[in-house]
Amino acid sequence: MTKDILYDFKSLICTDPDCLQFAKKENDHSWWYIQIIDHNILDEYEGHEEDFITAYENGAIVNGIDIRHAVNTYSKVSASIDLDDYKESEIERCINTFGYTIGRGRNFIDLNREEFKEDKVMLCCESLFEDMLPELLTNEQIKLLY
Repeated sequence: MTKDILYDFKSLICTDPDCLQFAKKENDHSWWYIQIIDHNILDEYEGHEEDFITAYENGAIVNGIDIRHAVNTYSKVSASIDLDDYKESEIERCINTFGYTIGRGRNFIDLNREEFKEDKVMLCCESLFEDMLPELLTNEQIKLLY
């Protein structure tokens, strides 16, 4: 049972505080994501990423769960998403489900606009990560969602 701090959440960007999703840029076309999937942890810290980070760093026990041990072992999923691994049509299909486009859909927010210049790759990677979440979950982890 590991009690070490394996993740430096303070150095990551919280991309979705409601589901405690964090990310780190790896290079110009790749981001690494980690998301908490244990409903017991999410119920306690949903929307409060700073409180979650403090609990993780301090090894807090919440709802009978050792937060650090849970996150270090079974209560999270993570993946590195590299846009070079996907065809443009795959990226477009995926980001459309989140209301975005990279230039094809008129009824979507175009990520090629200047205001998204800095976030385009991150938003595409995040959409692909969220789309693949069901594939990343083990049967034991699926139980944690309910």
